Amino acid sequence: MSGRRTLPVRIVCALFLTVPAAAGAQVITGTSSAGLFYEVSGAGDPVVLIHAFSVDRRMWAPQIAALERRFRVVRYDLRGHGNSAAPSTPYSAHDDLRSVLDALGITRATLVGLSAGSTLAIDFAIAYANRVERLVLASPGLNGFVPSPPLTWTQPVFQAAGKGDAEGAARLWADTPIMAIRSDVGAASTVKELIMSNVRLWTYRTNPAQPGAGHMVNLDARDAFNTTLLAFLPGR
Repeated sequence: MSGRRTLPVRIVCALFLTVPAAAGAQVITGTSSAGLFYEVSGAGDPVVLIHAFSVDRRMWAPQIAALERRFRVVRYDLRGHGNSAAPSTPYSAHDDLRSVLDALGITRATLVGLSAGSTLAIDFAIAYANRVERLVLASPGLNGFVPSPPLTWTQPVFQAAGKGDAEGAARLWADTPIMAIRSDVGAASTVKELIMSNVRLWTYRTNPAQPGAGHMVNLDARDAFNTTLLAFLPGR
């Protein structure tokens, strides 16, 4: 079909998927030129893990041990999350990711995203198709998509944030359906801890199908997630 350009990227949408704790490979940390904090471990083809909104890079703990046996694993904090810089000047999340890859000398990588992380991975693949080997999109969303009906259950969260009650907003967000853990009850406390450690998100005034698992699928169904992810990725 002439006139159409296809992205040189292989994609899997992972709708279900957990893992043993990391085994103790050497971890290298750093900060990109754009102020994004990252951690790297393992050796092999690069795999970049992009976390969901309101948590940080630590949400990928159940995947690290399984991945770093075969890959160079990069996880980083999105802008305004974890140890990364807050949004204070105009920026784009996909250029933030590029700054992380550039800091590590990575020209092409597999991107694994969850929720907002998947949205970012898609945007990056559109902007920098030649730097993406594969996309793994768990609980994905799309920029510009407006859900119908509206997500009215988010209103109390943003009302609390608007009143300056950041901790209240974070607690309400932790209790929303999108952050619920349905299978792995032990992971529920992990999700809440991650959300509460990123309370500062709620202080910003401006910002230039589920088979047996909830939205936080890599934590809620870790074994299935890891099995599916490793089966899709190259290498032995």
